[in-house]
Amino acid sequence: MDSVDSKVEKLVKHFEGVKRIGVISHVHPDGDAVGSVIGFYLFLKKIGKETKAILKDGVPYQYSFLDGSEEIGTQFDCTNMDLCVLLDASEFSRTGFPKPEVPLIRVDHHKTGEFYSDYDLVVTHAPATVSLVLEILRKWNVDLIDEKIARALYTGLLTDTVSFLHANSFTWAFKDALFLSSITDIEDIGSLVYERKRKAFYYLLVRAIERLTFKFGGKLAYTFIKNEDFPETGATAEDTDGIVRHVISIDGVEVGVNFIEYEKGIWKLSARGKGKVDLSLVCSELGGGGHKNAAGCSIKGSLDDAINNFLKVFEKWAGYL
Repeated sequence: MDSVDSKVEKLVKHFEGVKRIGVISHVHPDGDAVGSVIGFYLFLKKIGKETKAILKDGVPYQYSFLDGSEEIGTQFDCTNMDLCVLLDASEFSRTGFPKPEVPLIRVDHHKTGEFYSDYDLVVTHAPATVSLVLEILRKWNVDLIDEKIARALYTGLLTDTVSFLHANSFTWAFKDALFLSSITDIEDIGSLVYERKRKAFYYLLVRAIERLTFKFGGKLAYTFIKNEDFPETGATAEDTDGIVRHVISIDGVEVGVNFIEYEKGIWKLSARGKGKVDLSLVCSELGGGGHKNAAGCSIKGSLDDAINNFLKVFEKWAGYL
């Protein structure tokens, strides 16, 4: 943690001399993206910075209980900021916006990606990006971390570790959870995140289960959601969140994949694993990235193209299953 501490201290000193700071994360935001953006945004407001927070797709329904979610913009509006902080994204293109002219700083825990400045804080063994945000806030002014900020950060920590199932740094994750739970009541957060699924989620889930296909002796399972499934079920992109967890939960399956056609002819691949294959390496070869047990990428073409391209690359790692 010593090297992390020195990097955080350097970054905080830089932030202290900046008046206007924008905060942004990736499209189809997960809990870590939302928690990082909201937590950092609320802190910046409290410390007196002029700030704006942006998520192109907005805050998903399951995280809408977080205070500050209603203040998150969906249009890029950081051109008058002194700098923009990219949270939980390997590169700015993942935000869905063109790269701005303002200086960028990346705070992230993904293995792959671009670097934008000497102040970038990319720590791959951090359990979640919210853990790095928490390090920044504690170093900056720990007394300003209130209940609203703590709830946002804990939500990101809970979801990105899959309820502490896949934390790649358990000691760090649990220490963060202990600290955040000393500031705010976390008892209801798990229920608010995981037990408020819309009916449309289950309509999509039924289709996904019906389409399950198994490869490599049943150790790889995949399914897909087509573009037309959304209007037919009344679902939106955020209703796909969590489907791949049902795929990977099947006994004997080591890798689960969901191919999602958000746009016609563009398949977003969401992969989850149980530790035998480094999925970040698989997906990086296909233009994406992520973590060992959770990664993704996009593939253009037909469904068959997407599946065959993935299987061709994945076959190189199949011997580890």
